[in-house]
Amino acid sequence: MAVVGSSPRSARCRSGWARCVGFAAIALAVVALAAGCGSNSTGRGVSGADSGAIEVTASGRIGPLRINRSTASAVAAVTGIPDLVSPGHVVSGYSRYVALGYACSGKVDRNRFPFPLGRPPRYCETVFFVNQETKRLAGLATVSPAFELSPGIKVGMSASQAERLVHKRAESGCWRGFEVSVGSDETSIWANVEGGHEVLRREREGGALVILGGYISSISVDSSRHPVGVQFC
Repeated sequence: MAVVGSSPRSARCRSGWARCVGFAAIALAVVALAAGCGSNSTGRGVSGADSGAIEVTASGRIGPLRINRSTASAVAAVTGIPDLVSPGHVVSGYSRYVALGYACSGKVDRNRFPFPLGRPPRYCETVFFVNQETKRLAGLATVSPAFELSPGIKVGMSASQAERLVHKRAESGCWRGFEVSVGSDETSIWANVEGGHEVLRREREGGALVILGGYISSISVDSSRHPVGVQFC
């Protein structure tokens, strides 16, 4: 996954968020919403699929949330209190972000993304990215089966099944998988593939390294208008 270089000023929220200190208006808004709350930090419907799928569409919808429109407070109101609030920046050319992480741990495992957020490093199952310039939701990265890419792609699904739904082949390159939201003015959405094996196919000029087998391991969303680099590689 492409998110790199979180800021050392990041803050992990603890015990009702009394210790969350401000580094941006975004984080302060989430803290204000969470003040006095003792709710489950894994969020409602974020960590599992038992509460119904959260649909992700090319038009920029993530359930009731909207890319480029929803605020950090709206994210927390819908998904619950984050385990982690961490500012960061990928590379020059992308806006700085504030990451809202859910189901986070200090250990890397197959059920969490392999990139760290915060200090000390934390690894999360689901991360919402809020653009620090626009103060609006700009991205999502998740390995949770609670999210469903229209037209029906979920984490854990076989790559071949997902390919049939979108009528395209998973390829290996900067990313392993395929883009779901081709031509969208709002978002770039990728279904990422793990496993399988790579085969060089020469159906088109230059050929392509396609993936045979494997499964959908994660999905990622980045704003097309105000990207924060969720899909940078």
